[in-house]
Amino acid sequence: LSCFTVLLALYKVSINRIAGLLDRVSNPMTSARFWNDATSAYLATTDAIDSLWRRSGYSTAGAFFLAFEFFSAACYGAIGFADWSGSGRISTWRPWCWAIKHFLLVCLSLYLVADMHSKCCSNRKAKHSVVYLARKHLGRMGPGCIQEHLAFIQCVESVPVGVESAFLPALTMAFVAPVIRIAFVVAPLVV
Repeated sequence: LSCFTVLLALYKVSINRIAGLLDRVSNPMTSARFWNDATSAYLATTDAIDSLWRRSGYSTAGAFFLAFEFFSAACYGAIGFADWSGSGRISTWRPWCWAIKHFLLVCLSLYLVADMHSKCCSNRKAKHSVVYLARKHLGRMGPGCIQEHLAFIQCVESVPVGVESAFLPALTMAFVAPVIRIAFVVAPLVV
């Protein structure tokens, strides 16, 4: 559980950096300097998040942790299934509870990591991401800052925030959602 605690701490630090960007972009000033500063702040945030996760090696270690947690969930599920198939009833709930705990830990971890990307690059209105808020101000800025405003939007789209590991691409909701769906289908088969 300590690896998950570190994940939560890194997530909170990363989300706080992104929240600063969200606050900045939600109430922009109509100047070219503002969007240049916002672009610099965004790039600094992506660099800081990359340092926290990938360069520190935690994202790779976290990937191994999640694989172990998923394997543990499958093992506990197999124990519970063996108990159920042997006697025709569930005599103890402990293996099932442990399997669910490990599986939920994996799903929650993947969701949190992918959520960072969504808070910056999502096009969905419900997410109120950095890029969504910046696009919301298109046409409202003065003529002197249109290029810088568009450059900021292009920067956010081309340099996405995300957690990468040594062997996985940046974890986004588009990547995580199918993985969780497949895990829900495969987990009973593994058991």
